[in-house]
Amino acid sequence: MSKKELKTRNNSLQDPAYLGESCSRDPWPGESPSWLTKLLAKDSIEKFDTLPIPDPPSDSIIGSLERAGLVKRGDVFVFDTTNKTFYGIWSLGRQICGHPGIVHGGVISLIMDDTIGRLFGLMKVRNALPSQAPGVTAKLSLKYHKPLKSFCTIVVCASLKEVAGRKVRLFAELRDGPDGDVFASADTLFVSLDLDGAPTGVNMGEVVGE
Repeated sequence: MSKKELKTRNNSLQDPAYLGESCSRDPWPGESPSWLTKLLAKDSIEKFDTLPIPDPPSDSIIGSLERAGLVKRGDVFVFDTTNKTFYGIWSLGRQICGHPGIVHGGVISLIMDDTIGRLFGLMKVRNALPSQAPGVTAKLSLKYHKPLKSFCTIVVCASLKEVAGRKVRLFAELRDGPDGDVFASADTLFVSLDLDGAPTGVNMGEVVGE
C-alpha cells in the first residue's frame, strides 16, 4: 500500500459515519423485523423472559458489550417445541466492525457461543442431560459464509446434535431470520464439569484435539 493510499485509508477511518457517532442518537434498529413478529406468534414457541441460568457475572464480556451499547440481547429467549430449536435474538450496533461496516468475526463467534451455552443451560435445567453440573465450551468450529453488515437484528438458531456421557454436541447458525440467509455456522462441543470445576471422565486435551 502506497503512502497516499495509506493516508486515504486512515482518513476514512476517522469518518463519523464509520466511527458510529450517530449511535448515541439511534443505537439500535428502530423496529422489530417481520420475521421476529412471526416467530413469536407461532403456537409451538415457548418464550422466556428469563431462563433459570445465572446471569453473567459483572466482568463478563457480553455484559460489558451491552453496557457499552455495542450489542443487545433480545428481551425474550425462544424455544420451538416442534423443531427443537433455540433462538437467540441479538441487535448489533455499529462499532463492532473489523472491516468498515462489517461485523468482526470475533463478535460473531462470541454471540454464537453465548447462545449455544444458553441452550445447554436450558437442557440441563429440564433434565435433558445426564449431569446437572455446569458445562464449558471445549471446541467451537466456526465457518463464515458471508459478511454481516453492522446495525442489524439477527438470530442464532441452535439445536442439539448428540449427547454422549459428559460430551454434548450442538450446532448453530447465525441468520437474518429463522429462514433467512446463513452468515455463520458453528459445530460445538460442550463438556460437563464436576462440582470442583474440573471435567468428569473427560480428558480435555484429548477432546480439543479431536
